[in-house]
Amino acid sequence: DCFTQEAFEEDDEPPLIQKRTKRGVIDRLKGDANKDGTFSTVIVQGLFSAEDDQRPFLGSVVLAGNDIGTFAGPFGKAGKSKILFDSGTSAQVGDTLLLELPPDDSSS
Repeated sequence: DCFTQEAFEEDDEPPLIQKRTKRGVIDRLKGDANKDGTFSTVIVQGLFSAEDDQRPFLGSVVLAGNDIGTFAGPFGKAGKSKILFDSGTSAQVGDTLLLELPPDDSSS
């Protein structure tokens, strides 16, 4: 079933779709800064433990404030992760990132 604009009264809010996320903290900015002062690669801790398999999350969306990045995979052996930002990010060490998780299919 699709929702159409006509299905809502003018004062009604559209249905809210909640996304599941994991939270991590920027541990390090990797490489040289871009010309605009942003960074294309950051290393994040706290998304996963060292034992977790990070491969299923490759390519997942990562949010750093208004900047959108891509989960690139594990970094080292301590559970850290590498995030790539095509347009760079102005996020700094200590800032929080959100990794969007795939929808939970366990209810079907």
